[in-house]
Amino acid sequence: MINAEQLALALGSKRSWVTDELLQTLNELEMDGADLVRENWLTHSSVLREGTASMEQYTTAVKYVSLKQMGHSNQSAYSIVLADRYQEMVSKGYDEKRISSHISAYHKGSLVQKILAQSTIPLWMLYQDEQHKAIGVLVRLMTDSNVSFKVQCDSADKLLNHIKRPETAKVELDITTRGDGMGELQTMMRELAERQLKALHNGGDVHVVANLPVLEHTKEST
Repeated sequence: MINAEQLALALGSKRSWVTDELLQTLNELEMDGADLVRENWLTHSSVLREGTASMEQYTTAVKYVSLKQMGHSNQSAYSIVLADRYQEMVSKGYDEKRISSHISAYHKGSLVQKILAQSTIPLWMLYQDEQHKAIGVLVRLMTDSNVSFKVQCDSADKLLNHIKRPETAKVELDITTRGDGMGELQTMMRELAERQLKALHNGGDVHVVANLPVLEHTKEST
């Protein structure tokens, strides 16, 4: 189930859109894959925030995409989430070709396509900003003398895991690292974290550890 805080976080600057009615609508969904619909609604909310679709249009499109992810055909998903519209076409005697053309138009619409496009993007890419914020929290905890020694050590350890270089590289570029400012900065920050962690394990004073200097690398003479 979704709570008001989750909705507010998902909607960001549009948090004023959060209402008891919206919360009730999402939590009382009675359809196959209701949990997936709620998850997708939160995950792809940027489509709603940055677009012109209404809340109802967005929710309907999320339902449609969720059913597609579960293996439903375009027609099956459409007939479920837009049942009234589908039944109206049937009652008017539309043949399969005409019905299919309406369903295809909906599927190819910008709203559905934006959600479909986002659904193919790995979550780690969608939440890159949040990853940077999480790393910032680890840095603050690692150097905060007001938290326990264990919290500092755990934070330093987790930070090292997040910023370490990949163990293997699938693509190797034939370039020199000499003068690579970003690479040198990453190396220095990683080594600083390692020194801080080692100092904490050895019982070093947290104030001293927190202010350990960044050691610059001296370039070898050619």
